[in-house]
This record gives sequence, structure tokens and C-alpha cells, in this order.
Amino acid sequence: MNAKLKTLLISISTLLVVSIVVLITSVFLIYKNQAAIHESNQKIHEEENRTTQAKKVSAALERSSVPVKLLKSFLVPDGEIVEVVKTLEGVGTKTGVDVTISALSAEDSSTLPIGSINKIKARIDGKGTWGSVLKFLTLLESLPHKIFISNISIRRVEDVESGKAPTWNISLQVEILKIK
Repeated sequence: MNAKLKTLLISISTLLVVSIVVLITSVFLIYKNQAAIHESNQKIHEEENRTTQAKKVSAALERSSVPVKLLKSFLVPDGEIVEVVKTLEGVGTKTGVDVTISALSAEDSSTLPIGSINKIKARIDGKGTWGSVLKFLTLLESLPHKIFISNISIRRVEDVESGKAPTWNISLQVEILKIK
């Protein structure tokens, strides 16, 4: 009888330990599941806020006295940065200025709501005759986009061959507004 009692106690103890382990594991998994649900709900709430903000911006633009098409014509759409670079290089080609674009950067707008405005920045270096450099600068200023030109430096290249017009270097920085 003593052996049966020991076997019964060992069986009950084992069953009790297994039950406690199962209970603790279940509580842990329930806690993790609730934490994941809370995080998911928080992300859904943040996305709903972004969508609501984007709708408010769109509604404000629609109510605005400035026509939306006119406003958007001054701003580069978020996905057209390559076209802006081509346009800047095209201005150089059109005016006869050898253009190099460097330090090109576009502010990240991936987390911003639709309708947000930020900037494309670039450094432009060019080389050409005095007339072509001035024409280049004039055409840059007359681009259809909202453009800020700063840090302009125009200087004459010293080594002038006889019979040729002097060459001028131009360096400037530009900022162009873009919209998401």
C-alpha cells in the first residue's frame, strides 16, 4: 500500500507541476497576444490620424481661393525628382553651359501626410561664356517651379586662349519645393 501511495503522490505531483507549467505558459502567451493587439491597434490609430490629416489638407486646398492646379504647378510632385534633374541639365544644354549637379538631396516624405510640402536641394556648377552663364541663371529663375537660388558665385577662369571668349564658372545652390 505504501508503494501505491508513493506512486499516487508522484503522479499527483507531476500532474500539478505540468498543470502549473501549462498555466504559466498560457498566461504568458495571452499577455504577448494582448501586447501585439495593443501595438496593432496603436498603428491602426496612427494611420487613421494620418489619413484624417491628409483629408483635412485636401479639403483645405479645395476650399482655398487659390486654384489647386495653379498651386500644384509651382510644386514638384514627390515622384518627379529625376525630371527636375533633367530639367536643370536641360537648361544648361539650352544655354550652352556645361552643368554638373552634385549634393542632390530630397527631404524624406514617406512618413508625411499627402499634401505635405518639403524641399529638393542641389548644388549646381557650370562653365560657359559670360552670356551663356547669365542666360542660364535667367532661365533657372524662370522655371515653372518655386525655386530658391542662393550662394551664387560667378568667376572668370584665368587661362584665356587668344581669340576665344573668356570662360566663366558659376556655382550656386538651389532649393525647389515639392509636394507629396
